[in-house]
Amino acid sequence: MPLDLHIVETAAGPFKNRPVLQFDQDTHGEVFYGGKISIEHFPLLGRLKDYYEDAIYVPGEFCTLKKEVLSILPAFGDLPLVQARLKEFFTGVEEAERSGKTIVFVAD
Repeated sequence: MPLDLHIVETAAGPFKNRPVLQFDQDTHGEVFYGGKISIEHFPLLGRLKDYYEDAIYVPGEFCTLKKEVLSILPAFGDLPLVQARLKEFFTGVEEAERSGKTIVFVAD
């Protein structure tokens, strides 16, 4: 069961569109439990630490969220799959920012 990123008008759901991005449990584990970053320094990304807890990001948070993603990218230079997923996440944030929509991560 992947952690799905949806770009939506409202976080109320249900989410019928296909996810923009999917984090599998291994990728999630590398980011949040692999010891490469101290997630407490990244409060917006920290919302994703619990794989089974939904996380919501609203347009006013996107600038900081993008900075956090860019800040952690170099830590995963030796893990190309993780870096690729983080870059896709960044692109998803940009897409939501352009459209003025909300990002919701759900593990269903």
